[in-house]
Amino acid sequence: MPLQRPRGPLPARALRWGDGGCRADPHAIREGDGRGRLPPARRGDPHRVRERLVSDNEKQEQKEEADAAGGAESPAALRLEIAGLTDKWLRAAADLENYRKRTARDRERDLWSARAGVALALLEVLDDLERALADDKGDAEAFRRGVELIRSKFLSALDSIGVSPFVSVGEPFDPEKHEALARVPATQAEDGRVAAEIRRGYRWGGRVLRHALVAVAEAAHGEKPKVDA
Repeated sequence: MPLQRPRGPLPARALRWGDGGCRADPHAIREGDGRGRLPPARRGDPHRVRERLVSDNEKQEQKEEADAAGGAESPAALRLEIAGLTDKWLRAAADLENYRKRTARDRERDLWSARAGVALALLEVLDDLERALADDKGDAEAFRRGVELIRSKFLSALDSIGVSPFVSVGEPFDPEKHEALARVPATQAEDGRVAAEIRRGYRWGGRVLRHALVAVAEAAHGEKPKVDA
């Protein structure tokens, strides 16, 4: 870079006399009082800008090399890892689908077994009814005893699957298990209680399977209802 012309007069120590005459001493200029110093390079100097860009590029390359040396995976390794994870996901999805199908088959088999058990119990009762109807002896008492046996067998079959009747007559009317079809004077039962059972109710597994059809006792107008002691 060429020297720039100093501003103002040069000090005496900055001049050197020789055979060629008087000339400026650059060392003296740098060591002078500042008036003859060369100005620093400006920020827009292309040489300084180029040096800074080269330095930044070198730093970026060094950072990338450090990342690669620190265990950064290559594209091939990443593709291999993705393939392994995809295979695991597909296997898990297949296992889940097989589990759903197996569960559906088991549930269908259990339901069929339960229904088959009920059907077999009813078929036995049907067999007894057909045998009773085929009996042509004409003995009414024997026929009655046969029907009683069939009824008992049928109740046993219902009990084997958890179905049982519940008592209604004399109990307080409960809409959760009773359905009132009529109201009768409270002569045979207290007011608000079941006086007669028209159709028996049944439970299954602790829940009401069928409501009982009943007649509810009702006190006459002006009559004081009975109260339990």
